[in-house]
Amino acid sequence: MFFARNVQSNVQSSYNQSASETPYKYAINADIENLRDLNDETMNEVIALFDAYPEAQSLLSLGRYQLDAKARVEVNAYAFGYGINDRLTAYVGLPIYDAKVRVDYKTIKKSTGQELADYLTGIYGDDRAQAYGQIVEQVYDIDAGIIQSAFVNSLGYQELGNWQGSGLGDLEFGLFYNFLKEPTYGAYTKLGGNAPTGYVDDPDIIQDIGFGDGQWDAYLEVGGGFRAHRRIFLEAETRFTYQFASDKRLRVPLDPEIPLSDETDTFTEKLGNRMDSAVRAVFTVNDWIRIEPGMLFQYTEKARYFSNNAEANDILATNTDASARSFRVDARFTTADLFRMGKFPLPAQITLSAQNMMEGRNIAKTDLVEFEFRMFF
Repeated sequence: MFFARNVQSNVQSSYNQSASETPYKYAINADIENLRDLNDETMNEVIALFDAYPEAQSLLSLGRYQLDAKARVEVNAYAFGYGINDRLTAYVGLPIYDAKVRVDYKTIKKSTGQELADYLTGIYGDDRAQAYGQIVEQVYDIDAGIIQSAFVNSLGYQELGNWQGSGLGDLEFGLFYNFLKEPTYGAYTKLGGNAPTGYVDDPDIIQDIGFGDGQWDAYLEVGGGFRAHRRIFLEAETRFTYQFASDKRLRVPLDPEIPLSDETDTFTEKLGNRMDSAVRAVFTVNDWIRIEPGMLFQYTEKARYFSNNAEANDILATNTDASARSFRVDARFTTADLFRMGKFPLPAQITLSAQNMMEGRNIAKTDLVEFEFRMFF
């Protein structure tokens, strides 16, 4: 058996720990305290101009900026299966990713140059006030891109902006065993694993997307179904995935509310084990068309981190447990039964799918569409 699958998704938001959907946005406040932290020579000279005027210095701000991020991910997966006998099949599959992240900058509060000028006018006269205000307005010819770049560069991150990447995902391999095979009901089990062949999220790039989790996985899946009506089947399956620990270079967090950091260290990361379940109804329209609506459920345990920094371990593990509930519908067009009846020359299957995440917690909201082609031989 050979199959190819194309998956396309757009990610613009996530569900937080309260199960509320929030867009991918990050605000940068260029106030006096944050400007000092930049340790930029030109900026320090501007701040020094106001050392004699502490009241005015407290008003100094180059504005507030918002970064909006949107991701589009396309995955092409290819798999091969070999039937050892009529019940046991060995298979291997490899996804190939193509991801694009777009980062838009928006000014939500302008600099305080004019406000500073007005403040100084009442105390020191118009000429000096206007001169100082103009200096603030002209520093760097301020725009959102320059401000955000100064902040991330001071912390050792690569430049923010649009990002694009492509490459392999994690390889999946396993055995499929159809241990119960009756005309009106059946059951199967899968046993296998995932190899860390995919690109892993880079701690020095804020806006990149990982194509794999960087560690080995092992999974066990059990599923089955039965005929509820002449043309209706009910099916269900559950997969448990154990994720093995691995060493990774990560940013050392200082606060759960602040995702950025200027330090990195090596941590032993044990991602939470996963449970994925699905229930669906299969409506057989005729010998070659099937419609399959269903619900998908996902739960991931809390991750654990190990290093000499106990506080960082706890912060990294905060809100890493996740859950989601999604609706999915598949439309399958298959010639397998027609081939067995001698009415079609080739046994193949085409599937069109759509999936919508209805609710979740600590997880990216991912809606997707899929196209899949299978050839049986």
